[in-house]
Amino acid sequence: MKPLHLSALTLAAAVSLAFTSPSAAQSPSELCTKANEVVNTLSNMVPIEVDAVTNTTAVVTDCGQSRIQFTRAVELKLASMEKDFRDFLQKQDNEYACGDAALKDLVAAGWTVRFSYRFQGGAPIVVEAKCGG
Repeated sequence: MKPLHLSALTLAAAVSLAFTSPSAAQSPSELCTKANEVVNTLSNMVPIEVDAVTNTTAVVTDCGQSRIQFTRAVELKLASMEKDFRDFLQKQDNEYACGDAALKDLVAAGWTVRFSYRFQGGAPIVVEAKCGG
């Protein structure tokens, strides 16, 4: 699985435009509003091509859990994935979420940005973005 950078850049630009102010001193209600703005922008773009075999099929906000959830469909069988594919997904999703100002801001405010991958067969794989410093 190799990401198509054009799709990721387009998606990142849309999210950044939807979310312009930092989370410093924002209330939970304000953060929820901002997260909903991000999700509404992205939802209008679904399905979003991540790479040749992966599409984002849904993006939702759960303000009660302080979470944005991406659901992704992968057109491969889970059993066909290489052993290190989870590391690849973690790295890819960290780069995406932490490289985007809006999502990184939400993570810094204590929100979770979660990616759930649904393969053709097998249980979903869930990855949560981890942003350093």
